[in-house]
Amino acid sequence: MFAADENIRASMRAIEFITPGSGMSRTFRDATLQLAEQYAFARRIVNSGRLSLPAVYAESGLSTPDSDPFDGDLVPGAPASDAPVAADKGASWLLEHLGDGFTGLYFAHRTTSPEEFEALRRLAADAIPVRVIVVARPAEARPTVPDGCPVIEDRAELLAKRYDGRPGTFYLIRPDQHVAARWRALAVPLVREAVALATCND
Repeated sequence: MFAADENIRASMRAIEFITPGSGMSRTFRDATLQLAEQYAFARRIVNSGRLSLPAVYAESGLSTPDSDPFDGDLVPGAPASDAPVAADKGASWLLEHLGDGFTGLYFAHRTTSPEEFEALRRLAADAIPVRVIVVARPAEARPTVPDGCPVIEDRAELLAKRYDGRPGTFYLIRPDQHVAARWRALAVPLVREAVALATCND
């Protein structure tokens, strides 16, 4: 439903751009096309009618609303943003590590305790498992984590920027690579509640 509504709105905007229904729309379209030849900002406004981005399920009842302040566009229900990372097998991209069930992204910090890492690891043993990936900053030493919690390095520090990933931040990502919930501090019971909500398991 959300995706259909978003596609309809995008299609209507594309139709208005390609075949303007008013003089003002035509003036805007023509000016945009002229500016696009020389200016990058105008190229982003050109509407070709192609739907190239996943829908944002901002009003979905499967998402847990924010209880903490965040900057950026990755609200619960938004598709996860990609970024280059380094893992044990070398350079890769974040989205290559998502999509196989629920995934947690934990932005580690120097004071993360062994008990916190152990709590993260135990999420993978739940009835609906959450595989947690620890995000490490390249300028800091990799944290020591228990087996079962892979570590990726935020190579260009784009993950921290795009996810507003301050130390201690935790994102829960659904199997369809959309954000289910996010918090500024890890709380395992809240993660389990968000999983239950996203899977309609009360």
